[in-house]
Amino acid sequence: MFSIAQRCCPLGFALLLTAAQASAQLAGFGPDQLRKYTPLNPYERLADGRPAIPEYWLERLREASTTLAQEVLAEHGYPNQFEGGWTNHEAGKKLVGRAFTAQFLPDRPDVMEIAEADSKARGEDAHPTKRVIDLLSPGDVLVADIMGRVEKGQFGGDNLILGLFLQTGRGFVINGSFRDLDGVAEHGMPVFVRGYHPGVREDAMLSGVNTPIRIGRVTVMPGDAVLGDRTGVVFIPPHLVEAVARAAFERRQ
Repeated sequence: MFSIAQRCCPLGFALLLTAAQASAQLAGFGPDQLRKYTPLNPYERLADGRPAIPEYWLERLREASTTLAQEVLAEHGYPNQFEGGWTNHEAGKKLVGRAFTAQFLPDRPDVMEIAEADSKARGEDAHPTKRVIDLLSPGDVLVADIMGRVEKGQFGGDNLILGLFLQTGRGFVINGSFRDLDGVAEHGMPVFVRGYHPGVREDAMLSGVNTPIRIGRVTVMPGDAVLGDRTGVVFIPPHLVEAVARAAFERRQ
């Protein structure tokens, strides 16, 4: 079995700054809005406006548990950043990275017609899942809301998800499902989903990328740090990443 980390191109920060240049996205927040709604961000920003949390601090988060992280966040006035109840077939591996969000809504023909026409005019892939994957960069964790569906809420199958792994070198969080578990599992990446189903996604249109989304009880902002373990997933605002990492260090002393 090959290593996703070995296959994922080490394009580094330059690609992070350029991969989403098309990100006057499908709908939702552009760079200016992301700057406006994440004013406490202490780091530089990616081209799409997301906070560029340094890899150093993301790696320090691996030393934290979601329980500790949620305690720290609650102490700072953020009590609603944890979501549990996931299916995770690599429960022993932590998921850490920068959130890249995608939102799916129930189909509505008049809206879909305009959105698909705009996407075609921009030269984007006709397949919504591929469209999202094409925008991902190394270090991104896709966080997608497909309305919590298992049946008819599949993000994709093993071939598309392999493409996602190769783009990011990370796993993902899908408030929905995927198919072809055997093919996905052989790559050994940590993923969090509501379940698995052999069917295909139906009655779900891609309504936005890099926009605030709801995952269970959490409002997830593009660029949040994602930390997933056996307990669940916590979404950490960038300005609190160092507080969580330092608390984890102190806990080990």
